[in-house]
Amino acid sequence: MNLSEFILSVLLVIHPTGQDDDVRKLRNELVKARLENLSLKLRLARISPKPEDELKVLEETLEVEAPALLTRYLGPWLRGKITATPQPEDGASMTRPLRREDGRLDPARSGAELERQVRAYQPWPGSYVDTDEGRLIVWRAELEDEGPPPGVFDEGGLGTGDGSRLRLREVQPAGRDRMSWDAYLRGRPAIVGSSIVR
Repeated sequence: MNLSEFILSVLLVIHPTGQDDDVRKLRNELVKARLENLSLKLRLARISPKPEDELKVLEETLEVEAPALLTRYLGPWLRGKITATPQPEDGASMTRPLRREDGRLDPARSGAELERQVRAYQPWPGSYVDTDEGRLIVWRAELEDEGPPPGVFDEGGLGTGDGSRLRLREVQPAGRDRMSWDAYLRGRPAIVGSSIVR
């Protein structure tokens, strides 16, 4: 466990919602790397995530598991029995805090990438596309083999860059409540055949 992973574990215990400004800033700096950190903590806590698990669900699970991890590793770390391990330079990368525009779904990317983005970017920054009707936030989606051309909507969802379909399951139009894709289509059938606004 390296120092940043330890700090992130402690933050989840002490400030699970990140309300304090310093904590929020630190969490934002670590947010891009949190999937790597999350992977390590899941292994330490012996939690086996399923491919369809959303990041929010995994974080909530770890909020319950973090006190046990802290109890197991804090004492030995303070006594010097566990030493901090620097991250290898060859695997290190700098990042910036996520911004709202990072959540924009790019239909040129593969369907698998977009489906993972929808799960990973919840609750912040969320995933969305802009349509002629306004912004459409995507809360739940699945991958299907064949779909319409990239960036074009059909009855099932959105075409992606590799020819697959991002099957939209739950969406939220601007200023409205979340709803199923089918409910959205009943109110806005003209979106079928239209393209996203880039």
